[in-house]
Amino acid sequence: MRCVWCDSEYTFTGGEHIPLAEVMAQVRAFGCKLVEVTGGEPLAQKSAFKLVSALCDEDFEVLIETGGYV
Repeated sequence: MRCVWCDSEYTFTGGEHIPLAEVMAQVRAFGCKLVEVTGGEPLAQKSAFKLVSALCDEDFEVLIETGGYV
């Protein structure tokens, strides 16, 4: 699934799986309480809801940028 605004070809393939605990540790390290979950259609990822829930549980302000499919 791609939209006409996709301009980051390096994101079309690859990547790695990172445990939620490690993602949360990396987010905390930034020292910013605002997080935007994006990536075209982030809610199509099974773990997206766990991530958003974990962020909210720690009082992060969470924005979700989605293509509108989910």
